[in-house]
Amino acid sequence: MAYPFVAGEYFVHLANQALIVVVGAVGLQLLTGQTGLISLAHAAFIAVGGYAVGVVSVQTDLSLLAGLGAAVLSAVALSLVVGLPSLRLESLYLAIATMAFHFALLFTVTRFELTGGNFGLRLDQTELFGWTVNTRREFYVVLVVTAVGAVLIATNLRRSRTGRAWGAVRDRDLAAQAMGVNLARFKLYAFAVSGAYGAIAGGLSTAYLGTTGPDHYTFELAVQYLAIVIVGGLTSLPGTVMSAVLLSLMPELLRLATGWLQGPLPALADNLLLLQSGLYGVVLVVVLLVQPEGLNGVWVRVKRWWLNYPYSYR
Repeated sequence: MAYPFVAGEYFVHLANQALIVVVGAVGLQLLTGQTGLISLAHAAFIAVGGYAVGVVSVQTDLSLLAGLGAAVLSAVALSLVVGLPSLRLESLYLAIATMAFHFALLFTVTRFELTGGNFGLRLDQTELFGWTVNTRREFYVVLVVTAVGAVLIATNLRRSRTGRAWGAVRDRDLAAQAMGVNLARFKLYAFAVSGAYGAIAGGLSTAYLGTTGPDHYTFELAVQYLAIVIVGGLTSLPGTVMSAVLLSLMPELLRLATGWLQGPLPALADNLLLLQSGLYGVVLVVVLLVQPEGLNGVWVRVKRWWLNYPYSYR
């Protein structure tokens, strides 16, 4: 909690962005990693949260908490619609169905004046429990509390009966059904929880940036979140958190490296700028080839080495 008081504005901004990504990535991990349902609609649920908070803020005098409540309710309602194909479709076919929902939602929100059309919405200020949140440091407090709470809730969910049922659906849905797991119920529940997480992340992002629009929720964002879950380790929640922090900061680190290399090595700097647009794809391919277990696998190996040092085994 002391971080924003010792770090500069720029580094507080980076931390805020990473915390928002952590919330959204944890939600997708519960759906794709824990339940085994591939979704390319996560950016759409983030958009639902962003637009819900934007509309509530612009049209009413209610606080951020009311906007987030509207965002969660809207996302859960839509997630039940999106989750219906999961009862019949699997793997690639489910991914295509969720991708179609993403484009349909973005097309819809740009056709209404209430959501700002193609120009989006701009927020004046953010209030929470009577407290006007203006600075990046104040937002950091809100975001770190939300991110920690989101991770703790997800951890308890994974350990609960629901989490074990999700794991059974992921491993073998027919066997899970034979053991008494209601596939329709738990699949829709996974979509609802994931959608709620995405909506909270989108709402917090809109409140933090003070603006929302269709350009914020491109299909590339959905691919980025899926890459975060895979790079972290598909079934690992701690790996997803580490991956969310690392990959959310990587574009900024690459931009800084480009600036440093612009003088001595301008040709390399220009190539790094080209790499930035395909950064997530490059990282994803490298991880799948070199370390299929993701960052969680690296962490497990390092921890095992540290516990056994100086012996090769114990």
